Amino acid sequence: MILVGYSKQAPIVEPKKFSGDHTTPQIRGMWTICYQARVNRLPNMPPIAHVNHCDCFVDSSRERFSSVDYEKMGSDNLTNVFSEISSLCNIILEPIETA
Repeated sequence: MILVGYSKQAPIVEPKKFSGDHTTPQIRGMWTICYQARVNRLPNMPPIAHVNHCDCFVDSSRERFSSVDYEKMGSDNLTNVFSEISSLCNIILEPIETA
């Protein structure tokens, strides 16, 4: 007689990446503003580069801050934070955009 046993492993639970409190209009608005600003500033760059950058920007913003955090920051601090996140995305995506 052969006994076959199995072990049921607990599923791997990853921590939530985003706070989850951003509304769809907020996310869409951040992405749209990012895209329009980049197209205006860098009109000769391929559209997909802007898309990738703005995806990175919105995801990175949502990973670091909740919607409530944005309201507490004030517009000057928010502008600085968004500039830092944008610069980070430039570094992350630079190898992709120059390939």
